[in-house]
Amino acid sequence: MKNISIIILLFAMLFVVACDEDDYTAPDTLSDVSWYTGIHPGELYAVNIGEYVSFMDISQGMLSHKWSIDEGNNYLSPEFSVGDDLTNFIIADAPLTTDETTIHVLFNNTGLNKVRLYNTFSDSVTYPGTIPYGSVRKGDVWVIDTSLVVDVYQTINPEVKIFQDEVLVGSVTFDQDPLEEEQATWDTIYVEAGSSLKYIDVSTVGRSTKRTWNLKGANFLESKNTDSIAVVHYFGMGSYIGSITAERSVGFPDGKVVKNLPYIVKVIQSSQPFIVADGSFTEDVNEVISFNVSGEVKDFSGEEANFTVHVENATSGFSQDIAVTSAKVNEDNRTKIELELAEVIYNTDVVTITYAGGNIKSVDDRKLEAFTTPQKVKMNFPNSQLDPNWAGFEISNDNWKKAFCEGYFAGNKNGTASAPIFSRVEGSLSPSEKPCMNYTSAGGVTDLVLMGSNFKAMLPDEGSYTYQISFEIYIETGSNLTQLTTIVLDPFTPITWDVTGVEEGKWVTLNQVVSFPSLPTKRYDLKMISADNPGAGDVKLYLDNHSFVLLEERP
Repeated sequence: MKNISIIILLFAMLFVVACDEDDYTAPDTLSDVSWYTGIHPGELYAVNIGEYVSFMDISQGMLSHKWSIDEGNNYLSPEFSVGDDLTNFIIADAPLTTDETTIHVLFNNTGLNKVRLYNTFSDSVTYPGTIPYGSVRKGDVWVIDTSLVVDVYQTINPEVKIFQDEVLVGSVTFDQDPLEEEQATWDTIYVEAGSSLKYIDVSTVGRSTKRTWNLKGANFLESKNTDSIAVVHYFGMGSYIGSITAERSVGFPDGKVVKNLPYIVKVIQSSQPFIVADGSFTEDVNEVISFNVSGEVKDFSGEEANFTVHVENATSGFSQDIAVTSAKVNEDNRTKIELELAEVIYNTDVVTITYAGGNIKSVDDRKLEAFTTPQKVKMNFPNSQLDPNWAGFEISNDNWKKAFCEGYFAGNKNGTASAPIFSRVEGSLSPSEKPCMNYTSAGGVTDLVLMGSNFKAMLPDEGSYTYQISFEIYIETGSNLTQLTTIVLDPFTPITWDVTGVEEGKWVTLNQVVSFPSLPTKRYDLKMISADNPGAGDVKLYLDNHSFVLLEERP
């Protein structure tokens, strides 16, 4: 058992680290009372159960002195050394109160424990520390009566519950200590391959601050192995065991324990079909297409010809199948299959995939079912080329003519400083709490342009000028807007946005593809036009996160 020796020195600026009283030599004179201590009155000091703390009273000139401890704790004789079994040094039948100068207290009670010091003096004394502590007059004497509080932590002892389809199928309580060599007596939990179990840490003993699940054969797809509730999937057939490691983090008394979970998880072949996960087809930045299936996949080869990848691009008139040159299991996630193609694909393409069936198998020997309905691939798009601070209205400005936002300008027609038409808002004034641009106009739309002046030179010239342009919009209920207009100043390109079908009272993302004859520069403005919105009422809308994403044009 780990022992902690902390010497509490009261009524003198001295810290003692030995257990032997003879090591201490008192100063010649004391002009006032003071103490240096690691445990201040009213504050907690924490130790593990079965550890000790030493206290020494080095007051001068007191009339009487006594220490008191709580029932259940013990005084120790001073002959012990670090590493000794402290129970061999308990002073048997010792009363709870003693007039010894130095005491060594063994803490056996969990929770808050008090060590009380009660001294009397003929004159008033005060500890002049950060928090002064003075004596109180009682009759003819002055009394220092203080209790030092020690928070004693119980040994960590994890408790766990295991659920399958929300039904409790296993548990381990704090008073159990399952041994791995007793596996023959453990119950078995049967799990179909691809199915899951839910493990919940319900520990109450020892106040652990973190845990780690050590679950053989488990896949943490939905959870981390440090979560208090861990949902894990089992794919590979076989029998598996597990344990939980519970511990207290830095700042608390040391504590760590590993407890076995007394169950054998037996993974059997799934009764469910082995199929592709709907909507999981995606292209990555390297033009690799991947998709998820309903279980872990065995290594396979020779399946490329069973996939048909069809590519269309209406703008270029391209429409043909592209051969698959490689089909394999993803190295990091065996529920994912990756396809590499013989030709380049572009994010303006429409790519679909079918699978005729073949010999791709799960780890529990189920064949992947064919899918003849073409599955559309979600293409990879780069990040917006706009400065996110400008695009997201992140930087404020004190000028109301600039709509209180850096990089924008609305001018003299922008209402007033106290009631602007365009204004940057955030916090409770914003539907998302985050910075965004507000447009408010009572009784219909007010004709006004918010000039996006800092748009100039944001877009790099990569020789292609087709972009997916988007922004987020929140239209207050009852605004009844019909249309917004954004304008790229050079080359001059008005872009109309039909908002008649946009749901009011929620954030919605609008986007469209726009091709420019040259690189967009100078400004990107938002123009509110009353003639385009004849049925508008009291208008209030919010804009956020402008985006220009460069599209790959197929030659």
